[in-house]
Amino acid sequence: MHYRVREEGAAHAHPHGHTHDPIDFGTGPAGTHAPGMSQARMVKIERDILAKNNGYADQNRRYLSAHSIFALNLVSSPGSGKTTLLVRTIAALNGAHPHLGNQRRGNAAMAGVDQGRLPQCSCRENPLSRRRERVRVVEKSDTVIALPFSGPSVLACGAWLKNTVCVTRGSEAHVSQLIGDLDSAEARTMLDASVARLCNSLEVQPGIVAHDLHPDFYSTRFAQAYAAQRGLPLVAVQHHHAHIAAVCAEHHVTGAVLGLALDGVGLGTDGTPWGGELLYAEGAEFERLGHLAPLRLPGGDRAAREPWRMAAAMLFQLGRGDEIARRFSDQPGAQTVAAMLQRNLNCPITSSTGRLFDAAAGLLGVNEIQAFEAQAAVRLQELAQRHGQVAPLEGGYRIAGSGVLDFSPLLAALADCRDAGHGAALFHATLAAGLAEWVEHAAHRHSIADVALGGGCFHNDILLRSLSGRLAAQGLRVLTWQRMQPNDSAISLGQAWVAARKSREGLV
Repeated sequence: MHYRVREEGAAHAHPHGHTHDPIDFGTGPAGTHAPGMSQARMVKIERDILAKNNGYADQNRRYLSAHSIFALNLVSSPGSGKTTLLVRTIAALNGAHPHLGNQRRGNAAMAGVDQGRLPQCSCRENPLSRRRERVRVVEKSDTVIALPFSGPSVLACGAWLKNTVCVTRGSEAHVSQLIGDLDSAEARTMLDASVARLCNSLEVQPGIVAHDLHPDFYSTRFAQAYAAQRGLPLVAVQHHHAHIAAVCAEHHVTGAVLGLALDGVGLGTDGTPWGGELLYAEGAEFERLGHLAPLRLPGGDRAAREPWRMAAAMLFQLGRGDEIARRFSDQPGAQTVAAMLQRNLNCPITSSTGRLFDAAAGLLGVNEIQAFEAQAAVRLQELAQRHGQVAPLEGGYRIAGSGVLDFSPLLAALADCRDAGHGAALFHATLAAGLAEWVEHAAHRHSIADVALGGGCFHNDILLRSLSGRLAAQGLRVLTWQRMQPNDSAISLGQAWVAARKSREGLV
């Protein structure tokens, strides 16, 4: 006789012709058998192996942590579903940027708990209120930039895309880990928590707050609220000036420098979107010496996601607007875009280099709709690399006396190009040649030898190498990023540099 357990869990005793042996792993009928070895012995061996594996795993985690390496381990057994997991996760994100670690925690006070970091206080609290005595915590993913001077602590709140924040202490600038684009509540919460964490760990209370010119950025509104609560001065820093200032900070350039800032967009001092800027920067001030010829954005921000619209705008500008409906007949809105351009409805202008790449890609038929940021530019670079170098297009650009660099002749040639690979290579070669000549003229006119390059377009290796080589051949010293990136993640450092310089010059 033995006990039997009913489905509802009540034990009972009666005989019924079969046994209820234990079926836990390693015992009973479910056990694994090996000739001459008891199951108890097998279970002990398996436990010993797993314990040893756990030890190895702990050593690996310590090594990765000590070297600031982020590692993601998915179950590697065949059929475990890891591929399905990744595919469904990507689909569920639906275009949103994935987050690392704790970045999706809605409760800022819990940020970092998973990795054993201290909970962070709200930005509204005294940043020293939860400091532990004689304990200094510095986030291992922060970037520390040495500055050539010291001054009051500056809090710089960064840009909208690829946001970081920066806090200075003495002659050091501490740039936070990448927070990401501020279009989600999670990222905005992360910004709040990052500011509190930096102030707590560095044991500083900022005396100056810096932000972007754009009034609608969350980072701008955060900076304004933070400063108002504490009675602190605010410093607004133009986006492309911040790009160049970040390079100056890394190289300790305190004198005059020419800055070439090439990216997708940043609000200019005239209220229009900039993105292809030649600047003269000295101290805390800058002057716009020139810019790329303006392009229309049919549909506004939508044109940045659909390169065919930028190509259509270029065709219209070239006097070939009647080609739009035919060339882009597979796009439902082609006729509407043609009419918008004809009537100049919802077609703001921009000097963006990123949109110039989009126009080229659209004209070459390389990429008409972008699935992710800069996809068209990446595709152009890939095609150019495969094709190999070509000579710049003769007469492919014009430099006006007003400092405007116009690549309309190049784009006209691309509109008739049947070989996308050759067209992509021609675009890169001519772009680099035009930019180099533009910068050289300004350098000679202003007697400046230092040229700082900044902005996300410099992630393009072909453009960076070709342009740097041409400038160096003219005796110019080319300054690029070192520990930072050329994209908007460096904006907070540039804002902090400008605010610190203003403080030193008595302008704050």
